[in-house]
Amino acid sequence: MFRCAITGGDLASTDEAAAFRWATGAEVPGLADEACAIRVLDALGTGHPAAVRQHDGVHLIPPAPGADRRPTHRVQLPDKAIRIGRTSDNDLVLADDLDSSRHHAELRKSPAGSYEIIDLGSHNGTFVNGKRVSQATLTDQDIISIGHSTFRLAEGELWQFAGDDSQTRAR
Repeated sequence: MFRCAITGGDLASTDEAAAFRWATGAEVPGLADEACAIRVLDALGTGHPAAVRQHDGVHLIPPAPGADRRPTHRVQLPDKAIRIGRTSDNDLVLADDLDSSRHHAELRKSPAGSYEIIDLGSHNGTFVNGKRVSQATLTDQDIISIGHSTFRLAEGELWQFAGDDSQTRAR
């Protein structure tokens, strides 16, 4: 990305300008740090206003549920995998959450009895305790963030703390 300002003088090509090339949306995450990449992908997005996201200058920081918040949705943890995403064929549907992918992540029970979250190649990522993960083994203390929703394992259930504009359905 370049920021340009006319400062006078003669127009001349530089090594930096000569190295300029266009990048596709699929290439952006590999070319920029997470906080920059997500802003570029938002700008290339669907025409919807970009979500307000907190970041540390490099990485996104997903919101954590407050200590006084109650879950907006609870799902009993089954032995089979739970797929989470935006479309109606998911087990847990994050309707109208454009920051979640159609098939965003899967929550699976491991042979040892613990649960793990697996990102299914989502666009905006799956986060555990603020860190973007492709796969992570979970404990009851972990905070999982997908789009505008935050999740936690508790009392044999998956608790969801959805954003005010989120709609969730379980199949």
